[in-house]
Amino acid sequence: MKGKGGRKLVQSLFDANHPAWQLVEKLFDLMLLNGLTVLASLPLFTLGIAKLALQASLWDMNEEGKVKVWSTYWGHFGRQWKQGLVLSLVEIGLTTFCLLDLYLIWGQAGLVFDSFRASCIAILLFSQLLWVYIYPLASRFDLQLKDLFLKGILCLGNMLSLTAMVGLVFLLVATFLFYSDLTFLIGLVCLLFFAYAGLSFLFIREFGSRIKTVKKELE
Repeated sequence: MKGKGGRKLVQSLFDANHPAWQLVEKLFDLMLLNGLTVLASLPLFTLGIAKLALQASLWDMNEEGKVKVWSTYWGHFGRQWKQGLVLSLVEIGLTTFCLLDLYLIWGQAGLVFDSFRASCIAILLFSQLLWVYIYPLASRFDLQLKDLFLKGILCLGNMLSLTAMVGLVFLLVATFLFYSDLTFLIGLVCLLFFAYAGLSFLFIREFGSRIKTVKKELE
């Protein structure tokens, strides 16, 4: 009996449907998606296309459980490159504008400079939270650019608890990255290899479960 029990245990461990192996497979798929996204983002102007393809692939993974990562990712990349390129230009342009202005006026004193500096920081932080919603929405719904941003703001406001969690994750990641040179290097390696896709997948799962509450407004 003990021998049979041991054989069954070994067989179950090597069963492809075992939860442990499914988890390993999921992690490997996320690492591959993360790597493809980094690779596709190397020309900076394709950043939006790469992120859009990642979000669309994560939606498929969340619904189907298992996807052919390579063909799924590049399929979405080819189908959504126009919208992704527009989002790239908007995101890069807005972020560059805020960071450049902050760099130019950071050492200046006075009420006008303080107000402008605070406005740039607020716009930068708000836009970073908004992009978290924009890309999943753009990969999920067929929306014009103006409607896409309006729906993104709607989700950001209606899902305050989720937005707060995203903000907390941003804060924790930033704190870890800038704690020391070593943590910066470790954090950067994690983001490049698996962390970005992993965090995005967790967001997609939570966002997908909540999106039903605002689905009528999105359609």
